[in-house]
Amino acid sequence: MRILVAMVFALAAAGFATFTISHNVADNIVANQHFTMPGEAARIHALIYMATNFLALLCGYVVGWLLGYAVRRRPQGH
Repeated sequence: MRILVAMVFALAAAGFATFTISHNVADNIVANQHFTMPGEAARIHALIYMATNFLALLCGYVVGWLLGYAVRRRPQGH
């Protein structure tokens, strides 16, 4: 049950980041850099976008894991 809660939180955090935060973070970081080729800027933008989503996924999983501690299954008989 704890893993299920962690996965739900991870999915929610990744979805939230995908539609709200990641694009702005990638835009701001790429805007402060100087590139010689447009393809280079696009690759860095995509990398930062995916990295932000991955970090949100990990953060959501950790939060869900910690909150899932309350709903963990206890052994029968105790």
